[in-house]
Amino acid sequence: MMWNAGEWGGWGFFGLHWIFAIVFWALVAWGLVALVGYLSRRGGEGGPRRDPALDALRTRYAKGELSREEFLRMKDDLKD
Repeated sequence: MMWNAGEWGGWGFFGLHWIFAIVFWALVAWGLVALVGYLSRRGGEGGPRRDPALDALRTRYAKGELSREEFLRMKDDLKD
């Protein structure tokens, strides 16, 4: 059987199926990059979860608003 340009969608080697394949794999790659970015921003499934209350407490301690004893007592209260 001889090669016929009509078999390739009339566009020669770069027929529509090649364009759809490229678009599909580009979307798959974009989705993977977006998923990795999302998981890295939230710490991943197995990563440590951030506690906003503990972060606020650490910020107050870093600013000098709390003494070490106050910080440790409040930190223990938050863990309970």
